[in-house]
Amino acid sequence: MSNINEDINSTITSAVNSRVEAAVLEAINSGDTMKNFVHAALNTKVSTTGYSREEKPLITHLVQTTVQEQAKQVVAEEIKKAETQIREEVRKALQESIGIISDSLVDGFVSNAQGRYPSIEVNFRDNR
Repeated sequence: MSNINEDINSTITSAVNSRVEAAVLEAINSGDTMKNFVHAALNTKVSTTGYSREEKPLITHLVQTTVQEQAKQVVAEEIKKAETQIREEVRKALQESIGIISDSLVDGFVSNAQGRYPSIEVNFRDNR
């Protein structure tokens, strides 16, 4: 008799599982259910850093990240266009700085070498 009970239980379990699967598939395929799933997924709170408990909706995080990536790309393209001009400005600034640093070192050495115990003190001045 245990075989008959096992067969009945197996048949009932199979029928219930089939009905549950059919109901789940029907619910998923309905427009409102999918809309609710998408809405819930996009508004799920996510942590954006490992060190804080700050959370924001997934959609907000995705949009901010995508905009930041695009902004980085545009800035990199613009800098590439101005590469020659940037290099010239950096060279000018370095040449001006070298003169200021050299003058400060020499002035500091000369003024401190005149004392009883010579020492060097360097003070940078701004000649802009």
